Amino acid sequence: MIVEDDFMVADLNRQFTESCEGFQVVKIAHTGMEALEFISSTPIDLVVLDIFLPDIRGTEVLKDIRKSGYPADILLITAAHNADTVEETVRLGVFDYIIKPFDVARYKESLANYRHYRESLESGQDIDQRHVDVVVARAHKKNISPDTLPKGINATTMDLIRQALLPLRGEISIDDVCAAVPLSRITAYRYLEYLAQEGFLKKNQRYQRVGRPTTVYVREPG
Repeated sequence: MIVEDDFMVADLNRQFTESCEGFQVVKIAHTGMEALEFISSTPIDLVVLDIFLPDIRGTEVLKDIRKSGYPADILLITAAHNADTVEETVRLGVFDYIIKPFDVARYKESLANYRHYRESLESGQDIDQRHVDVVVARAHKKNISPDTLPKGINATTMDLIRQALLPLRGEISIDDVCAAVPLSRITAYRYLEYLAQEGFLKKNQRYQRVGRPTTVYVREPG
């Protein structure tokens, strides 16, 4: 469910959401009370919530959802960026907090993290410590730490490349990365190789009738 009082923004958020694999928007609510009334009778996995609503603040919607025990996760997209609001909503257990105006790729990355997080939980079986660690990491969107990056791999450049990879499907080549990020082919190759070594990408060779084989990469599930 998307909770947003601006009709145009709400529709854009719906389009962005439904362009991501595995997501369907079943309700757009333009007020907090409309959102609470709907969630009280309809199971919702994820609520994309704004803070500034015409009737009640989004923080009150979030508190009511938690108080009522509705099994829904919350992703905030809002212009509210003061420290008190961020602290309050994080304590209430939001899955993510995105500040307007936002980067669409950042939003889609958050949705992808959420989908992987849910998939990790939906086996329906008891899980061991390793599996718990994976679930918690996905819930908190833990990525590569700058402190663990080897020499020659920069955290900022890595983030740019990760953002460039988000919309790509199927085989990914060095040229694909260079078209999205202003890097040399050698630099792009170095980062793709690192991601392959760490298990984020799978490396393949595409053989042609003439010339050397081309190296391509495929994003690993999750």
